[in-house]
Amino acid sequence: MLKRLFPTTKKNTIRFLVKEKFEGIDKPVKASKALPEWFKKVPRYNKKNDRKTGTVKTCLPFIDAMSLGYVVPLWADLRIIVDYELELYNENNQRIHHDGFPLIYNADIMNEFDLGGEIQSLNDLIGVPFPNGVIHSIKKGNLNVFATFPSGFGFGEDVGIIDQHQTWQIGGKIEKFKLGSTVLKLHAPWVVNCPDGYSLYFKNPANHFESNLELFEGLVDVDQYPLNVNFPFIWRSSERVDMVLPKGTPLCQIIPIKREEFNEEYGVFPDADFIKYQNKLSSKMWNRYKEFWWHKRKTS
Repeated sequence: MLKRLFPTTKKNTIRFLVKEKFEGIDKPVKASKALPEWFKKVPRYNKKNDRKTGTVKTCLPFIDAMSLGYVVPLWADLRIIVDYELELYNENNQRIHHDGFPLIYNADIMNEFDLGGEIQSLNDLIGVPFPNGVIHSIKKGNLNVFATFPSGFGFGEDVGIIDQHQTWQIGGKIEKFKLGSTVLKLHAPWVVNCPDGYSLYFKNPANHFESNLELFEGLVDVDQYPLNVNFPFIWRSSERVDMVLPKGTPLCQIIPIKREEFNEEYGVFPDADFIKYQNKLSSKMWNRYKEFWWHKRKTS
């Protein structure tokens, strides 16, 4: 009887389904539980207990943007190498193209991959046969970015694969970035489902600046799409590095969005209204936005 008089509100459910064999990886978490490390270190006030010196920790719109939705953590260590390409040529001075491990103009790094034996210098590769020719000469190519998961991760599944998109797919290059002609793609282990009428916005974690990994953002109708959504990315920096982004690093922020249509209207905001609301805002000494207009986010 009471249930009929006071019906409970049905909660929406987002389902994170991991591919078999990857049950042990870090799970996506509410974004409010994965705030950036730099933000955690910032004090609430620049001067202790002086409200006039409030930092970003007192800015609710800033915090809400970081707390919205969920964060997908990096599921394994990701090694990023920014170095020069190793270009291979046959006896006709034709470029030999290759598949598999990245070819980097650095003998020490190349020895970390399975070349069938240790090399003392890159010249030791001359004479090695490839499917489309024997290596006759090598050259130092352009600076590029290479990425790899730990050896053996994925056990043959596509989650351990990092693909590269063709440059024509982005019109040749993203001009803003020096390495903007290289787009890599991480194969995600997660299939995410939302209720009917909802899509998921896949974006870079808001206000996270820990790495130079820049995702290509997208919106997917996951109430219908039944497969995993992969993460193409570009590397923002051109500094030569050999580094590891550790597993657990916030990789992607996903935000459920209800598909609704809006009609646009245009008009003029009256000066009288502006003054009225400005006076209301100014009537409080502190926490003005929170006091009058902010809504607590319902994330559970």
